[in-house]
Amino acid sequence: MRSTSVHTQKAFAVTGVLDRILKEAIYPHHFLTAWQVLRILNHRQGTLTTIQDRLKKLTDAKYLHSFYLPLPAKQRPFVYALGLYGKKYLRATDLNTDIYYLPSEQEEKSYGFLMHQLELNDIIISARLLEKSVPSLYLFDWYHDLILKRHPFETADEKGKLVRAIPDALFDFRVQRENKKDARFFLWLEHDRGEESNEKFRKKLRDIMRVIEQGVHTERFGAQRSIIMVTTSAGDRRVEKMRMLARLELGSVSEGNSRNQMFKFTSVPPLMARKPIDSRMLFCDGAIWLSPYGDVEKPSRLIDLRLI
Repeated sequence: MRSTSVHTQKAFAVTGVLDRILKEAIYPHHFLTAWQVLRILNHRQGTLTTIQDRLKKLTDAKYLHSFYLPLPAKQRPFVYALGLYGKKYLRATDLNTDIYYLPSEQEEKSYGFLMHQLELNDIIISARLLEKSVPSLYLFDWYHDLILKRHPFETADEKGKLVRAIPDALFDFRVQRENKKDARFFLWLEHDRGEESNEKFRKKLRDIMRVIEQGVHTERFGAQRSIIMVTTSAGDRRVEKMRMLARLELGSVSEGNSRNQMFKFTSVPPLMARKPIDSRMLFCDGAIWLSPYGDVEKPSRLIDLRLI
């Protein structure tokens, strides 16, 4: 009798780097480009093609969903997000995937939303990578805005009207000190792309100040002091405009006033510059941050390790 061979399709296995891509990159960041996945996995730039191949494998197997960033540029990047099987895979490991969008919903997101998410993720990635070059400083915890939107900070103004504030990200940094308790730096990130109106930006600052001064963040996270770090990808002129708007909200206060020192502004490269943000320069080594009041020629560091 003639024998027949039966060929069965091999089940797709999520192991090694594929598992890391899902759990360490896409799951916490929601929307990423291949360059950003490369940074998170700490691979050299020469392995970008390898990362792209693995992202394609996950996409073909429906663990990821990919679509072009809606740009007119010829080399517009793919954006990667969780796919149907990716959600199931992560859910099976007890990770919460309730807030993740369906593939059809992801592509319906506006250009502005996606650009903001991707630029925001550049900064978050830099925060996550910082301890690799500064061992004494570590990121104890962090929160993405898509998580924070589920539980916004809320309080009331002097008229009893609801005030709500949602950070773009929160960073809880700790600095190790010899024979002392670790120093804590609680950073509230707001990322700007130069598209908000003056009034909307001023209202955001008012709401943040109200939440901070009412201690809402302290009740939730125990942070006694916060730094509001405001980044913009719209250049140095935008930094100066935001500082001016912040001065209008603060009123007449001294440069050393705690309300003035609470806010720090700087510019960062836009997404399509393809220039990774230097973690050390942004968070601790770079004198690049300006408060609303203060000499523009004398910027400061965000976390000055020399003073700890």
